[in-house]
Amino acid sequence: MATQKLGSTKATDLLLITSVNLASEVTGNLPVTNLDSGTGASSSTFWRGDGTWAAPAGTGDVTGPGSATDNALVRFDSTTGKIIQNSVVIVGDTGAVSGITSLAFTGVLTGGSGPTTITDAAGKILSAALNTVAVAQGGTGLTAGTSGGILGYTASGTLASSVALTANALILGGGPGATPTPMGSLGTTTTVLHGNASGAPTFGQIVASDIADAIADLFAQVTWGSAGAEAANAIEVPATVQDLQGNTLAVATTEVEVMVSDSATDAEPSATATLSAASSPVGTLLSGTGTATATWRTSSGGLFTAKISETAAADRFLWVKTGKNSQAWVRANASPKSITFA
Repeated sequence: MATQKLGSTKATDLLLITSVNLASEVTGNLPVTNLDSGTGASSSTFWRGDGTWAAPAGTGDVTGPGSATDNALVRFDSTTGKIIQNSVVIVGDTGAVSGITSLAFTGVLTGGSGPTTITDAAGKILSAALNTVAVAQGGTGLTAGTSGGILGYTASGTLASSVALTANALILGGGPGATPTPMGSLGTTTTVLHGNASGAPTFGQIVASDIADAIADLFAQVTWGSAGAEAANAIEVPATVQDLQGNTLAVATTEVEVMVSDSATDAEPSATATLSAASSPVGTLLSGTGTATATWRTSSGGLFTAKISETAAADRFLWVKTGKNSQAWVRANASPKSITFA
């Protein structure tokens, strides 16, 4: 047998090479048949990450990587002498296979009772084909839900499916330990939703009590207090502005026009009596000082006080109506207020 230089080798020559630098002197792919294929059955011999081949430990599986560096198993078909592409198999008889940081294959879970979950080194789930994903891992912990339902926490780490939610129905919270439920009624075009402090709201017909509060805030009434003692031909009379239910309108946005007349049947301003601000102002006199007609704005407590001056001994009467910029419509709740000058 002649020794040939590498540069002049013919295809028919037989070469004896004791060593070859594969990194610099060989290009292309080496056939898999030149690798040690072990003694396993066809399509069941595996290439371990530590550089050795391993036959199956039992039917359908092998005991997965035996050291920290054994992080890949490549299936080898000993019949055809080829590595089966895109078919890396992760196997193991018990527990999970972890520490895998990069996988680019069609994963297959086989063998024994596990693995049930494959995670990477950071604990991120890569596959859980044989198990559900727990809530703590970002899953639901469920294998099925209710069509038309939604998920809800029945405990801090437990998700459950609600019942099927009725189309267009309002959703009612279930409270701790329960999922939301649909409201039993959709109502009609002639009903409104009524609140319920101790249970679920309900639909019903509109009744007077539904709008009483709203109306009461829109319509105000003047309630006169007791007239003070006459001093220097003047008498002061306090007043409170209330809603229709008798509650004080404690806002400084109500304006009342007051007129003093000479009798209860005379709806004209008095010819002699005049109005002015009280000595201890309550509310704000907006206009009409020194005349028989003046306008007050209530205090934030819903109060105002009118001062009536008259030099003659006589009875005078106070009439009220809404001021020009009042936020509530003001009305009288009794006959004109009568005051007597001695």
